[in-house]
Amino acid sequence: MLGWQGTVHVVSRNGWLPNSHFRGIENPGFPPPGVDLATLGLKELLALMEQHCARLRTLGANPAIVVDKLRLHTQRIWRKFTLAEKREFVRQHAARWNVLRHRIAPEIHARVTAARESGQVRLHAARVEGVAAEGRRVRVQLSDGTTLTGDLVINATGPQTKFSDTSSVLLRNLLRRGLVAPDDLEMGLRADEDHTVIDQAGQRSTILFALGPLLRGTLWETIAVPELRGQARRVAETILEHPPQFDTMPFQAVLEYYI
Repeated sequence: MLGWQGTVHVVSRNGWLPNSHFRGIENPGFPPPGVDLATLGLKELLALMEQHCARLRTLGANPAIVVDKLRLHTQRIWRKFTLAEKREFVRQHAARWNVLRHRIAPEIHARVTAARESGQVRLHAARVEGVAAEGRRVRVQLSDGTTLTGDLVINATGPQTKFSDTSSVLLRNLLRRGLVAPDDLEMGLRADEDHTVIDQAGQRSTILFALGPLLRGTLWETIAVPELRGQARRVAETILEHPPQFDTMPFQAVLEYYI
């Protein structure tokens, strides 16, 4: 806690904290031989994952290994999901996926665990329903009826997830001019498989490409180094395949979301 001696209240809708990184084991049975995970659909994929998670538990292994084994297949699975399946996953399963997928260093996890055991960190499974000033302090109202009062409130929910509500001046300007359009889930912008941006008229842009978190709604798995490296290579290949005509095209740009 870097020397902080006071109490820290953590509010999470599901009451979950990040898991620790761990040393996994070989899991040759997943994916099952001959099974194309991208063709299963959400319901069958969830059933298969539950089956293998149960098997890992009987072995005394962390079931998050299944999520790691999906890493090579996630983007293709996501592309094959119907829009309804994507929305169901985001609504029902994304929070749990993020806890299992985006883990923290064991040293940090141990520090958080010790702080919870000592009572310094208190976890609330609830939503924040209101924040108001109370003199020089801040009052926070939770959905379970709890009222917290503190000296400082930190919003740790991450960047804005509704693309059309972005506060980025650059992205708002591109939206206003119709040069980019939100994807169907409003998680990022619309792009083709070669990362060419699709504008609001449904046309492939001749000047804009995208990579990184801007493609979350398109690819889901899109923020870690292996994925970013592959995307950067694909953008470079696309530009080389279709070199810009600088007499008619004054610039070529690659967009990556920034915080």
